[in-house]
Amino acid sequence: MKDVSKVGSVALCALLPAALIAGVPLVAGAASATTPTSSTTPPSIRLGGLTAVPAQRIDLAGGVRAHRKKSLKVIGRAGIPSAGVSSLKARVTVRSSRAGKITIYPSATSGGRVTIAVRAGKSVSKTVTIKIGTKGRWTFQNKTGGKLRAHLSTRGFVSSSIANSATPCGRQAGAPAWEHVVWVVLENHGPASVAANAPYLSSLGSKCASATNYWARTHPSLPNYIALTSGSRQGIADSGVPSEHPLNVDNIFSQLGTNWRTLAQSMPSNCYKQNSGAYVARHNPATYYTNLGGACASQDVPLPSKPDLSAKFTLIVPDNSHNGHDVSMAVADNWLAGYLPKVLDSREYRAGKTAVFVLFDEDDGAGDVENNVNLFVLSPSTPVAGRDGTRLTHYSTLRATEEMLGLGLLGGAATAPELRAGFNLN
Repeated sequence: MKDVSKVGSVALCALLPAALIAGVPLVAGAASATTPTSSTTPPSIRLGGLTAVPAQRIDLAGGVRAHRKKSLKVIGRAGIPSAGVSSLKARVTVRSSRAGKITIYPSATSGGRVTIAVRAGKSVSKTVTIKIGTKGRWTFQNKTGGKLRAHLSTRGFVSSSIANSATPCGRQAGAPAWEHVVWVVLENHGPASVAANAPYLSSLGSKCASATNYWARTHPSLPNYIALTSGSRQGIADSGVPSEHPLNVDNIFSQLGTNWRTLAQSMPSNCYKQNSGAYVARHNPATYYTNLGGACASQDVPLPSKPDLSAKFTLIVPDNSHNGHDVSMAVADNWLAGYLPKVLDSREYRAGKTAVFVLFDEDDGAGDVENNVNLFVLSPSTPVAGRDGTRLTHYSTLRATEEMLGLGLLGGAATAPELRAGFNLN
């Protein structure tokens, strides 16, 4: 077998010190406690300090006029994360009608410059590694007398963070002391619908890990949300508004005091306890717990464009126009593809001490029966393409979250099947 330590020759070796200084772990991926059942190749492969990505082209639109300069955004494109990147490796191709030189450097910051000599009318290519400048840009300075055309083909990046949206899992061998847990809850689709209609969700099973034997407690929505957050359905069998089901019981929010947050899409105002358009209170369980006092008014807030994950526990609930309830699985998948990367590129996730659970409250069936739904687990220590076939339930998710945050176990969480071991979370 080829010695991976020799891959990348001089260019890769030059990157290793930078990675070490930035605190990037030199781990190829954690060994899985479960046996992957998917042979899908992850979109990027860890090689020492460099994360290699499939070559994708980024064009310098419109080119650069003679003796002018122009910046090009290079992060957040072509397999490169939108945050946490310190340097980019790419194959740059340039062409000008006149001979001369071009210089490439990190925009608006000090750093190394790369100069490429250009022959008139000839394309020239060079593989370069350059730091990232302000707003994730490189500057191309055209020192020829003709118009410059240029594009780059991505090769890889050095990250100053442990994890991000491009490589969210398999970044460290052992679980950290967890500081944040995030839940994203979708609606009313079972595994078959996800497999057929949700390419982004399905990709999470390849980039990270999934539970293949996970069960919601019942139908309809509300008793599942109450079970998820209190360890019991509390006798609820419908989806009435909070005034119909006031609950003075222990729950994960009360356990945390004010160190939690619900981000509810389309909610008219904080801790809103009625239905309004695409927002429904039954998907916002904190509004039912009367013992939260003023914490609900301060911590249960409308979903912002950029998620605030500073609390120990965050529940993200998209509205019925984006969660799969009143729209197709494809629409919900598209929303998640736009929002979840913001979670994974957040400061908290990139720090390597945040875990994310993406799950469904129930499938599209009916009746007081358990039903099989998807659970995807994302964390820096979770193995890539991991699969856990243990029979797990919503109570398992509550148990794992409470254990990770150092809380006591509520109701059914105390006896629920253990979730953390199968996803390298403990």
